[in-house]
Amino acid sequence: MGKPAAMTGKEESTIAQSSSQAGPALSSERAPEQRGVPGLLRLLGAGATGPILMALQAGPLRSKELATQVPGFASRTVYRYLGRLSDLKVLAREGEAGVPSRVIYRLTEPCGVELAGVVHDYAKTNLIVLPNGDVVPHSWSTLALLGDLWESGMFQALATDSCTATELARLDHGLSFHQISRRMTLLLIDGLVQEERGGQKRRRYGLTEKALCSTALIAGLGVWREKHPDVIGEPGLTAAEAACLDRVHAVLHRRVVAQVDKGEPAGYSRSPIATGHQEPYVIPMSWN
Repeated sequence: MGKPAAMTGKEESTIAQSSSQAGPALSSERAPEQRGVPGLLRLLGAGATGPILMALQAGPLRSKELATQVPGFASRTVYRYLGRLSDLKVLAREGEAGVPSRVIYRLTEPCGVELAGVVHDYAKTNLIVLPNGDVVPHSWSTLALLGDLWESGMFQALATDSCTATELARLDHGLSFHQISRRMTLLLIDGLVQEERGGQKRRRYGLTEKALCSTALIAGLGVWREKHPDVIGEPGLTAAEAACLDRVHAVLHRRVVAQVDKGEPAGYSRSPIATGHQEPYVIPMSWN
């Protein structure tokens, strides 16, 4: 990949600001990343957001330096998402005098630092990581699919029991049977769902270990939203979302106990995540 084209601070600012202004146009009410945890998952899965957050964990960077440290994305794409993250008050943008002028970005504290930590912990244990430590760019798209699965209510339904496409189409999400079937195909390819025939003719779907373990990220994002209401302006998780995490936690706990009783390794590490309940969730951070 060639070096990103050099831009002046004014050009970078124009791209970031135009992205910022275009964001809310996607909804008559609010930007996608402000629509709860699913919106944040889509933001992380749609572009350079995750790599930007992880790159800035080491410290502030000039925009040009940052573009070189976000592999797989054009510099203009990086600048566009810098604007989105600045709007969320996750990043702070500072101008540096000179010719040409320079722009420096850093994670805000504690808001940006905490979000970057949640994303980093999940990405390094659940996404595809190269030998040099970089996350493969296309693997971030898993989070966009996860956001759709969570927002539609299908994750919650599948966390209770396996379902057919017909059963999933009956949920209150406004999707047709054919739209559900297409989504299931994408989710099968990505490894978030699996077929569970169980001796029946109709194809049934269930959540994979990868999907179940992704609840660590969902819980982490919920905690982050709860701690920073001035940024999002809404509670961290709805009652239905918290109940779904409880069900997944119970399923995973039973599996861990069963494996330990058999003398087998659990197959994944576990990490406690406080979610506002009296007891923290203990959810696996890795499904590998």
